[in-house]
Amino acid sequence: MILRTAWLYGLHGKNFVKAILGKVDAGEPLRVVNDQVGCPTYATDLAEAVWVALTHGLGGTFHLTNSGACSWYEFAREILRVAGHPLDRLSPMSSDVLDRAARRPAFSILESPAWRATGLAPLRPWRDALRDMLAALGRIPASSGQATT
Repeated sequence: MILRTAWLYGLHGKNFVKAILGKVDAGEPLRVVNDQVGCPTYATDLAEAVWVALTHGLGGTFHLTNSGACSWYEFAREILRVAGHPLDRLSPMSSDVLDRAARRPAFSILESPAWRATGLAPLRPWRDALRDMLAALGRIPASSGQATT
């Protein structure tokens, strides 16, 4: 079995969510690319899906990401919004201004027709997963008990 994922983040190790939170905590301005679109994937949700795949004896190649898509900028904006931070330090930028050794794709959404064909449930929406991670990190203010859109 081959499982492919994208934009992985979780409670442990370095990742985009923690980087955004670290920069806002340090009072740094945030410039985030708005021309790269993909599917954020919470490591906990991916691990649960891997377990389901293994217990069902699946074989083949599967794309597994949380459902829905966004740009890196939209992802950063949602991180800040849900964590109760002001959005005034966040600004969009083009990836053309980045000096990276490897060019990143503008559209890296992984569709999951093979996973859907198994009849197994898709991974939940990325916003719900992000909210759970921020809650696990203790980053959601007490007053925000319910999700807002």
